[in-house]
Amino acid sequence: MSEVEARAKSESKTDNESGNREKKNKPKPADTAALLKMSRVMTMEEIVSKLVKRHKTNCPFTIARTLGIHIQFHDLGTNTRGVYYRKLRRRLIVIHNQLSAEWQRFVCAHELGHDRLHRGMSRFFLEEHSYFNPGKFERQANLFAVKLLTSFDEAQSGETSEQICARNGIPVEMHQFY
Repeated sequence: MSEVEARAKSESKTDNESGNREKKNKPKPADTAALLKMSRVMTMEEIVSKLVKRHKTNCPFTIARTLGIHIQFHDLGTNTRGVYYRKLRRRLIVIHNQLSAEWQRFVCAHELGHDRLHRGMSRFFLEEHSYFNPGKFERQANLFAVKLLTSFDEAQSGETSEQICARNGIPVEMHQFY
């Protein structure tokens, strides 16, 4: 064995020994509570609160754009109000261009909900290749949209949920999610 080969073998042995030592000396959480805290999933309210706090607005168009989500308006036909699409690193919200401004704002918030809550899920995949009901995700996205759009508002004494939703520009059909 040449001197160069012997030195290389010696260095790799030293690296392996120090690598093992690093694994043994790696700090570990003190208890189970620390592990749970590290792996805790944020609630929908926390996600909305964090978004609003970070972006200093509850406007879904502003939040989506600052998150790097592209927004486009197209004719999506009579049965589709909006679509959230993710391909590779590009995220896109497409909104039906013939909706009222109130509905366009709600649809943008709804599709933003899909981005925040349902990463990696595709409604088309769920409908075609599984027995999972995509309606659950739609209800969650509707709830997210209502929470986002009402995040700067508090109910006043004697006010109904319909009045709060109307004041915040939420379509009548979505008041049930307040």
